[in-house]
Amino acid sequence: MSESILTAEFPSQVRGYSKEAVDRFVHGLGSRLESLEAELQKQTERADRLADELKKSHTELSTFHDKERAMAGALVSAQEHKTNALGEVEKMRAQAHTDANEFMDAARADADKLKASSEQEVEQILVEARKTAEDITSRATAQCEEQERRIEALRDEYQKTLEFIRRHLETQLAGLDEPAIRGLTTTPELSNSVVEAA
Repeated sequence: MSESILTAEFPSQVRGYSKEAVDRFVHGLGSRLESLEAELQKQTERADRLADELKKSHTELSTFHDKERAMAGALVSAQEHKTNALGEVEKMRAQAHTDANEFMDAARADADKLKASSEQEVEQILVEARKTAEDITSRATAQCEEQERRIEALRDEYQKTLEFIRRHLETQLAGLDEPAIRGLTTTPELSNSVVEAA
């Protein structure tokens, strides 16, 4: 369109506008149109790039949501595992106390039988019984604490992963040029004005 304006010729008449003035005006109009067409092409290419980046960001965001749902499911599963583990540990602890009590009762019974013959032997049996009971309780408590540490480590890993993905997406989205995107919305109006001028 700009080339047709620059090369346009009009018939000469004896009376009319100055040919030099008309040529200058037409040349200026054609140059302006060329500049507008170049700018329109530039903005169109930029819009295409931004559209590709936006599509990529949407894809990454969708992937993030999938991972977030998967991590949430893993956390729920871990919580259920913790609850089950705590239940099992509590049962083990109760059984340990029962076993310890039964062992203590048996030890006391044996000690009562042997008390007449040897106070020293009775004391040794009671010491060993207490130690055995403490060991059983200590092992049960250690298992419970180990389960809690594993679950806490899983929760920490989930939070770190979630924060990493969010920072990555925020960095990607921050790279989009919002003023340029708003400028693209005026491009159709510029194009219509050029067409009307032509």
